[in-house]
Amino acid sequence: MSAYIVNNETIDRIVTALAHGLGEMPDVRYFPVLEKLLGDKTPSSLTKAGIALYRMNTAAVNYRYDEQEPVPPYVFRYEYANKVQVLKSIKCYTYQCSEGNIPNRKLYKALEDYAASLAMNIVDGLKEYDEAEWG
Repeated sequence: MSAYIVNNETIDRIVTALAHGLGEMPDVRYFPVLEKLLGDKTPSSLTKAGIALYRMNTAAVNYRYDEQEPVPPYVFRYEYANKVQVLKSIKCYTYQCSEGNIPNRKLYKALEDYAASLAMNIVDGLKEYDEAEWG
């Protein structure tokens, strides 16, 4: 498996969705690790949240390639996306972080749980799911 540091847009999409999902996304209050990560949701605290995500991503990539690359510079920018794009961005991100002991971290697990909740949210909105037989 290869791993890489995701781009700023990926981090921005994830942080924006977690902080400002506007009712289309699962409520982050049900994910205490993520709620704590976001802080008071000011641009400064969202930048810190993005840096925390980059730290985990960088740690995974450094583990994978036995390197000591620094965490890339980051400043949060709002990057709104639809919930399917957000789900794919989270799945890409967690895949890139799935090295060493990173999947055991609370933040990683919270993102995986959030992605599962978001996936179910997407499926619940499908006409095919609504019309499918119960049982």
